[in-house]
Amino acid sequence: MVVFGSAALLLDQNFAPRLTGRVTNDIDFIIPARREMAVDTDRQFWQALKATNRELEPRQLYITHIFPEREVILTPDWKNHTVELPNDRLP
Repeated sequence: MVVFGSAALLLDQNFAPRLTGRVTNDIDFIIPARREMAVDTDRQFWQALKATNRELEPRQLYITHIFPEREVILTPDWKNHTVELPNDRLP
């Protein structure tokens, strides 16, 4: 999955310090076309999403928008600008 928006910038350990004071309450995802059907039919994924949102709700945080790639309007070559963000705390 691809995280985009403010959450993506805040997850980037090299970029996040530039966003001092910036907060976001949600995380937006793009599901790559090759994974869309697998995610769509993965009951465990959707159950985990609901459980995660329940756990985050008391802090007014949530995972909100999960877009299939075909519904994303960024730029025609947005995939060429994605950056992998290795983070040992995010398995």
